[in-house]
Amino acid sequence: AAPAGVGALLDDPATGSAVLALADALAEDDLDALVLGLGAGEEEQAGDGGGPGDADPDDVVDAVADVVLGWLADDAPDDGPDDGGAGPWPVGVVAGARAWLLDLPLRDDGDELAPAASLVLPGSPAEAALDPEEVAPVAADLLDRWPVAVLAAAGVTASAGLLVWDDVDLDDPPGALADAAPEWLDLVLDALDGAGGWVADEVALVRDLDLVVRPADLHVDAADVVVALLAAALGDPRAGRRLHPRLRLRGPAGEALEVPSPTALALGTALSGDSSTPRGTGPTGPTATPDADPALRALLPPASGAARALPPAWGAAAGVARDWGDLGDLRAWAAVLDPPGDPALVDLLTAWAALAQRVREGAPPEGVPDHLEHLAAVDGGRVVRRPAEDVVVVDDPLRAAHPACGPALVVPPGAAEAVADALGLGLASEELPGRVDGDGRAVPLPDDVRALLRLAGGPGVERVRLVLHDRLVVDGEEVDAWLEDADGAVTAHAVDARGAGRVLALVAGAWGARSALAEALLAAGLPAPVGSPAPWALLVDVALDGPGA
Repeated sequence: AAPAGVGALLDDPATGSAVLALADALAEDDLDALVLGLGAGEEEQAGDGGGPGDADPDDVVDAVADVVLGWLADDAPDDGPDDGGAGPWPVGVVAGARAWLLDLPLRDDGDELAPAASLVLPGSPAEAALDPEEVAPVAADLLDRWPVAVLAAAGVTASAGLLVWDDVDLDDPPGALADAAPEWLDLVLDALDGAGGWVADEVALVRDLDLVVRPADLHVDAADVVVALLAAALGDPRAGRRLHPRLRLRGPAGEALEVPSPTALALGTALSGDSSTPRGTGPTGPTATPDADPALRALLPPASGAARALPPAWGAAAGVARDWGDLGDLRAWAAVLDPPGDPALVDLLTAWAALAQRVREGAPPEGVPDHLEHLAAVDGGRVVRRPAEDVVVVDDPLRAAHPACGPALVVPPGAAEAVADALGLGLASEELPGRVDGDGRAVPLPDDVRALLRLAGGPGVERVRLVLHDRLVVDGEEVDAWLEDADGAVTAHAVDARGAGRVLALVAGAWGARSALAEALLAAGLPAPVGSPAPWALLVDVALDGPGA
């Protein structure tokens, strides 16, 4: 068992402050002055000329290191540290309260003093993986005198190193967390949108993933090495039970919010091949695996080969999408709603339908709509990119085909309002009032058509009137069908059997029945359509056949 007080000494802020002062003096090349100052203070208390002021500063630092490493050895569990399947290369787990251990000055293989976190075990996976300009092997003398598990507990890296904080106040996060994961804290603060009083019950991260470099073996890239380090951490029982792809934050009134973990965000950076910006739900956006939905593959850049080795939950949190459910908050969705290049309309329609499905299931993407600066939209059959404030969500298929609709997202009518709310957009019906010019002529509905409408069961089927026009003009533009529903009167306007079938299907809430209704109306003597609809219009109609149409 650990001697009484050893754990308390390691957790004492005064211990950490003393070690950090030593580390700062070493970094500032002011170690001699610090040690002499400490010696002068003790000499004044003792009243004689002896004391630490006579000691060599390097010897003092080495003595402090030995004391701390001894405490760590005594503080180890009775059954010793787990290697979690890591073999001779343990995973070091350092509590946030002991993050000062990472700055503990230890000797490297050149007999120079360096922070423990900048040292690696010789021959270890960490030595092979991390930038040699940033790390160095630990001194052989320390390896002779201390078990590798003790050195790993001090922050020397063997396979992977973990930092863990409990009860993190996100209004005032620990300095070590701010240093280790600044991008993650930025993401969290952005997601909270200025709200205070939020807490993370536990934050764990794998250290130094940003120091991974491409190995000399050209058949392995840095992303593969990062995945291997994560696998080592997940395989260690102590580390694995603390590492999660997503973290749950608690608000002051008990509300909850999930965000990618710091490790997932760093993993996403590696998988993107871009070390300058965070990935996943960060600025560079998600990626798609080779087996992802075809529309996802068309709209997103490909994930690296290392992504295939990730557990699905970790891949999704790091921004690796295999299906639409892997897209997290609005930042991730923004990548498919505003994709690079020239997206195809069919792929955008698939993305919009997937978003509508998620909204219908009561799980709209979390985040603030101002993440969506621009959107890809359909405008008169062309895919365009417009500022988000200029884009509307189409709330009925007839408005999607109106020439004055402007840039729009097309979703099944039953989901339009919820999608618009989630994205902070307006509805087409708000921008396009739909004033019908001319009276047309009323046409009685054939009995078999009315029977089809009753079978579909829409709310307006019993009171709908069908009005035919030689030329149907709505808000100054010519269309083939329109629906008016005001003051209890439901009027279906059309120029031919196809248009009548479309508008009556909309009345019945059975968009998929439009062709059957058109055939019945044509057989009943309504005018046949002249020409064929534009291919894009047919594509939009088919896309709206899903649930909620």
